[in-house]
Amino acid sequence: MYRSILAILENKAITVQTILTLAGAAALLLHSQNPQADPGFEVHEWGTFTSLQDPRGKMLTGMHYDDEKLPDFVHSREKDATAAAGSRPFQLVNHLARRPSGCEGKGCDFALDRPEFQVTQKMETPVIYFYSQQERDVQVNVKFPGGLITQWFPQAASYAPAAGAAQSLAGGDMTWNVHVSNQTLPVPATAPDSIWNPSREVQANYITAGGENERLIFYRGLGNFGTGLTIDSTDGKGALRITNSSLLRVPSAILIRVTDQGGAVVNLGSLSPGSNRVQASAASLRNVLPMNEYLAQATQMVQVELEKSGLFPLEAQAMVNTWKQSYFLTPGYRLLYVLPRDWTDGLLPMQVTPAPTKLVRTLVGRVEIFGRVEQRQLIQALQADQIGGGNGHAIADVLGRFAEPKLRSALEEASTTKVIAEYVDYLQALIDRASQQ
Repeated sequence: MYRSILAILENKAITVQTILTLAGAAALLLHSQNPQADPGFEVHEWGTFTSLQDPRGKMLTGMHYDDEKLPDFVHSREKDATAAAGSRPFQLVNHLARRPSGCEGKGCDFALDRPEFQVTQKMETPVIYFYSQQERDVQVNVKFPGGLITQWFPQAASYAPAAGAAQSLAGGDMTWNVHVSNQTLPVPATAPDSIWNPSREVQANYITAGGENERLIFYRGLGNFGTGLTIDSTDGKGALRITNSSLLRVPSAILIRVTDQGGAVVNLGSLSPGSNRVQASAASLRNVLPMNEYLAQATQMVQVELEKSGLFPLEAQAMVNTWKQSYFLTPGYRLLYVLPRDWTDGLLPMQVTPAPTKLVRTLVGRVEIFGRVEQRQLIQALQADQIGGGNGHAIADVLGRFAEPKLRSALEEASTTKVIAEYVDYLQALIDRASQQ
């Protein structure tokens, strides 16, 4: 392990991916040498993060919107900052005399329209499970170098930066003091259709932290980081060029396309370091299946890959069920890939004390692909609407949670062509509207 680290350091071309590899290797080394490992204790984690790439593979900003609402009992930086400010919520947050732009309900306490808080990655639902033969007290610390932890449950013992004190989208840190119980404990009630429910359908121990009971630790965050996986979709016929520019093999990648009529799914297998694969667009495949048939195939395919990563079957099923709507049913074109363990440990360094005998960590990257064909169609629709005297609201609403980044991409394209000033103003007004929703 030490020789691997030294070999990385000797490479002068240090990249973000190199740093993640080094951090992950160091974390694994420390874990493997921890003499306090407890033979009756395992910890498992799964989670996902979402980005959107333009036709050239550039990550777009504005990725702080949610697919589905979290239960009201979930804690957030936003709630803490509001409570601290009393009757004047957010008046002094980051030296602004107004509520941070677009922040309400998203857990943040900073202005998303400032350059230092531009979000390219939405870290969604990492959950941590505990499996123990006996009751025990443990401490869990998670760091987020490339972002901030914005929402969590149960209550944390501490976090940084303090509410209202963040100066950039970096340096997140949270600690929980956890009692692992062998008893069935009462947990907060949720609605029957809550996105929270599937994550509880496991056989993990119940826990208590900060006086609150659950069957898991949940945390979510906003970040700005890359992983070395890029997707070029500039081909006018819909072909993709998927590049893994990192030093590590991506163990699994699955390409998904969903339409109103059904869906298509392709298992790409692993992606070798430095690989540059050209893949035909799912839109051009002839195996677009009816929705029910496609859904069964896609969920089974993803669950198998999650179990290969080390998750228990019930954990893999819980993750698939949690993200059924956004992974498999939301119209669009996306790549799902399982991160190498070193990437996970570099992105979200974790320390559990006392250390478990086994720590399983599975993160799935979700890349929404905003291809050249879709981009052209959107621009044509916007230009026609603007010429016709429309306000673009109906078009933007169809884009859902990705309205802001896709509109920003359209504005960027407009800046490289000769367009009338009124069209630029039209786009900016739509972006401003999306950022407040």
